[in-house]
Amino acid sequence: RYAQREEIEDLRVLLRAVESPSDTVALVATLRSSLFGFSDEELAEFVCAAGRLDSTIAPPPLSRSVLADRFARAFTLLQELHVQGTQVSAVALLTELYAKTHLLPLFALQSQGNLRVANLLKLVDTARYLADQGKSTLPALNRFLALQEAATLESDAAFLEDHESAVRLLTIHQAKGLEFPLVILADAAYQQRRASRPGIVERLGGQLELRRSEERRVGK
Repeated sequence: RYAQREEIEDLRVLLRAVESPSDTVALVATLRSSLFGFSDEELAEFVCAAGRLDSTIAPPPLSRSVLADRFARAFTLLQELHVQGTQVSAVALLTELYAKTHLLPLFALQSQGNLRVANLLKLVDTARYLADQGKSTLPALNRFLALQEAATLESDAAFLEDHESAVRLLTIHQAKGLEFPLVILADAAYQQRRASRPGIVERLGGQLELRRSEERRVGK
């Protein structure tokens, strides 16, 4: 689930906030992300001080100077990236973003750091691929990432983690080879000559089948 990994989600919302400074949802998600790390309490303090959730508007003075400086630096960086995003390609913007921020070192120090960094760098290759298709802008990259995320969500039922406790609704083709310990066969809409036999099949303990009482046809 590449599109749903933490580092990809953080970068995806950041790129949305860079493209659309007035996108409140993207800006809040970006400020709360690993890159800036603002807490909900700090964001509430910002809003209560008449702060506008728009990175093109300078943040207001806050009672805590350290917090005010953090907001000022965050908004300045987002403004600079926004201006660059309208002038350069997505490849150049990502390269500049990685150079200006601590995003790569931050994820490199976490669990599976090498994989996380590789995933972030892979987005540069994705942007290059889109550029070869004539789609070199930041909006084009954001549209691609949004479609990728939507496609991941649609197929998410088939790719739940093994430890997740959930009921997966799949077609027989999607379930092939997954070896679930417990399988429920609906078989409600299937028509065949002999009586259908919906039931429960348990792989670990052999086969357990629950049959409905068969309807008897009464001849004329």
